[in-house]
Amino acid sequence: MAALVRWRGVLGALATGAFGFWLAARFFGSIAVIGWGLLVLSPVLLLIAVQRRRFADAGGDGPGLVELVEGRIGYFGPSGGGFVALDDLEEILLAGAGEARVWLLRGAGAELAVPLGAEGAEVLFDAFVSLPGVTAALLVAVVSTDPEDAGPLHVWRRPRG
Repeated sequence: MAALVRWRGVLGALATGAFGFWLAARFFGSIAVIGWGLLVLSPVLLLIAVQRRRFADAGGDGPGLVELVEGRIGYFGPSGGGFVALDDLEEILLAGAGEARVWLLRGAGAELAVPLGAEGAEVLFDAFVSLPGVTAALLVAVVSTDPEDAGPLHVWRRPRG
């Protein structure tokens, strides 16, 4: 059951493609057009699902819990935590090495360190992609880099002006 939940995005994309193919092959007219549309849409959904899975798998197991509620990222850890609003976010860095990698979220006089593998950290993918200039490919590339290479990796800074 855990594997089904973990891979639900990929399974959903494959099911969408299969259902679209079934509609396109079985029916005619507008129903077939809907089927072809679903069939064309399914590779895009599959790409997004694979990127999210790679982002979520990069951290391993880390302490704490992450949540995203009404544009505010919250982290609750064993030794503290806090909140930072996406609108107030000024900079995102990825620091640390191995299992100790953390997202450093800086903004509006606050800094929040969120372990890469904290429970619920996959919601950061959607939060970060909503920021101007951040893409899914960038996030996957950042979490896939060798953490031993250098110090904190600068991921994003809010454009001035």
